[in-house]
Formats: sequence, structure tokens, C-alpha cells
Amino acid sequence: MSFNWDRALQKANDLEDDNLSAALQLADRDGRWEALLRPPEVPPGRSETELPLIEGSQRHVMCPDLYRATLSGSINRVDQLLRLTVTEEITRTNDEYHDVEIQFEDIFESNGSHKQLGARVHGYDSCTLQEVTAEENTVLHIAAEHGHLELAKHLIRNDNTLLTSQNSRQETPLHLAARAGNHRIISLIVLLAEESGVGTYEVLMKRSTNGDTVLHEAARHGHEDVVQVLMTVAPSLSAEVNNASMSPLYLAVFRKSVGVVKALLESSHSSAVGPNQQNALHVSVLVSREITSVLIDWKVELAYGKDASGSTPLHYAASNGDITIAGTTVTLSAYGAIFSPQRQDKLKNWKDEAPKWIDRTSTNLIIVSVLIATIAFSAAFNVPGSYNDDGVANLRKKAQYNIFVVLDTIALSASVSATMLLVVAKAVNKWGSWTSFSYSLA
Repeated sequence: MSFNWDRALQKANDLEDDNLSAALQLADRDGRWEALLRPPEVPPGRSETELPLIEGSQRHVMCPDLYRATLSGSINRVDQLLRLTVTEEITRTNDEYHDVEIQFEDIFESNGSHKQLGARVHGYDSCTLQEVTAEENTVLHIAAEHGHLELAKHLIRNDNTLLTSQNSRQETPLHLAARAGNHRIISLIVLLAEESGVGTYEVLMKRSTNGDTVLHEAARHGHEDVVQVLMTVAPSLSAEVNNASMSPLYLAVFRKSVGVVKALLESSHSSAVGPNQQNALHVSVLVSREITSVLIDWKVELAYGKDASGSTPLHYAASNGDITIAGTTVTLSAYGAIFSPQRQDKLKNWKDEAPKWIDRTSTNLIIVSVLIATIAFSAAFNVPGSYNDDGVANLRKKAQYNIFVVLDTIALSASVSATMLLVVAKAVNKWGSWTSFSYSLA
């Protein structure tokens, strides 16, 4: 096994998911699954024309009894509706449905012909696994959405084509399970898809009419457990974008789900793409300080990404009025920043001009500070009210005089200190000059 297999198995063990571990063991024989574990360098695109055709016109409407039985998760009742024969019904003396009468129902089609739908038995409908609801959901869609683990297993083992069945929105049972947060169902479907020969690749790579993968659904609804399972078996899904140019990471940030974001960031190849050329950081600065810090720590270059209007995440933070997030964005990106090529010229100019500006400003400030020191020193000997014959200030007992003496002393001390620091700033290296210059201004 490759490193990817070993890592996936370790994650499955950490999640304590037996179905997931068993599926990975079986998948060692399926070469296509390696593509799911290996993140692509360039996320593959997909157009709407590549989506499967809707097969609603080829399906029958699900009988109400089968729908109710599936919704309740009753395996026995579903079996009765799908496999009941007249002979079996007659022998069920303890069953409440012992009144047997076969009827045939016809519908009148628009072309004037009649089409026989099937036999109806009082108390039970003669149903099939291929019947669908108004939204074209199969029985497996319903079981997966409502978390009926044993029923889902029973249905798949009777008809494994249900694994890839799609409803009117081209969603598979896996999509509905991911949306509902049923991670055990996800693991089960992955295992049975591999066991049955349908293939996990075919099941996991299905997209809805919106271009959403199962990982999009899990991220959109903030289901961390489902994301953990999917990132174990198919981390490449984190690089996919839907028809709206939204990656799973972008959706997770929009949902403000810190756990899902961290799970997706376990793959360095996860896409942060959003609509209108945004990235996930454009959204995070508006919704969560914690997620903003996590994203910048993961990829600091996101801070320099521009949307279609040329705005960076910092612009978004500033326009939202959140000073804390704006400060976080600036600080974190500064300490880990990798400047893009178009910024190098500005950085070089700043580095060249800053020392020159410090030198010019220091010269002017030295003159000012020396003048202040001279005046303050002179004032100390030429006090208001002059001196008496004993050489003592005449106004020494006045409060105003004492205040003058204190302020004059402060002015003298500060101006002398500033002069010394400014002189040092002109003499030392550029980093020392910044420090000395800053202290002198203070």
C-alpha cells in the first residue's frame, strides 16, 4: 500500500469506523480509488452537459405503503411490499392483511391506449425497488436521508444499482446522507459499493445538477463527522468546485463551521475558491475571527487574493468595520507574508526610502530639541520674580512658581534625551535607527 492508503487506514481507525476500515481494505484491489486518495494538481472541470440524463420518464411512482415503510425504517414491512406473493399471503393467518383479492389497475394514457401498472393486493402493494417519489428519490435515497442503516444495507444487497441512482436533481443517496449528516450511512455505502463491484469511485464522483459533490453537501451543512469520513476515503474531493465556482472549503467558511474547515485543511491541496474570484478568506473576515486566523496560518497568500472587483480580504474586513479582524489579517499576513512579484518593487522602494527619511527627519528634530533644551536651561537660572539678596527665588512659596519649576525640569530632561536618541538614530544601522527614532518621538 502507498502512503496515501496507510494514512487513510489510520484515519479510519481514529474515527473508529469499522465499515470505513473494511471498505479501505477491499479498495486495495481497486486501482481507481487511488485517484480519490491522490489530490489532483489541477481540479478537473465539469460542464453541465456532462451530467447524467434524468430518467424520470422511465420510472413508476412509488406506492404510498412502500414510502411509509421506508420512511419508518421497517425492513419487514418493506420486504412484504416488495416480495409478497399470493401464496404467502394466504398462509399468513396471524397477519392483519388476510383478505386477499387481486386487482389490476389501468391508467388511460394520452394516446388512448391502456397501460397495466401492476397487481394490487388488498393490504399490500406489489411494489418494486425501481419506484420513485415525486422528486424521483428511490427507497435508498429515503433510507439514507433518515439514517436507517440496516434497511439501507438490506436494500443495497438486494439491488446494488440503487447506489448510483439519481433523483430529479441528480443527487445520489450519498448526497442525501451527507446533507443529513448520517456519517455511518456514508461509510456503509462506501463499503458496499466496493463489495458489490459497483465501485466507490463511481459513487463518490457523482454530481448534482448544481455540480455539488457529496463533500459540498457535507460542508454546506456543517457536518464534521461526514467530512472526516470523506476526507479519509477521497481527499481529492476537497479540490472540486461546483457550478457556482464554490469549493467545499468556501462553503464551510460561509457556514462558520470551524471543525469542518480544519478537517478540510488537512489536505494542502484543498481548494479555497469562491464565486466572483473570491477565496475563502474573503468570507472569513466577515464571519469569524478564529477561521480567519486558521486560514492565514494555512495559506498566508490568501490575504493577497483579489476578487473580480480588485478587493482583497483586508478591504472586506475594513468595509465591515471589524477593526479586530482587520488587525488580525494585517498582523498575521505580515509575519508570514510571501510577497507576490508585483509587490517587490514597492517593498524595495520602501526599504530604500525609509532610512533616508529617518536621517532627514532626525536632523531637523535634533535642531528643535537642542533649542528646547537651551531655553529650558536658561529658564532655570532666570526664574520669574527674580531672586532676593540671599539668592533665593522671591516666588518660591507660590504654587504657580513650583509648577513652573517642575515643568521646566521635565522639558529640559526630555529635550536632552531626545537629542541623544536622535543622534544615535543617525549613527546606528537601519533597524536600530527605527527603534531609537521611535523612542525619541515618544
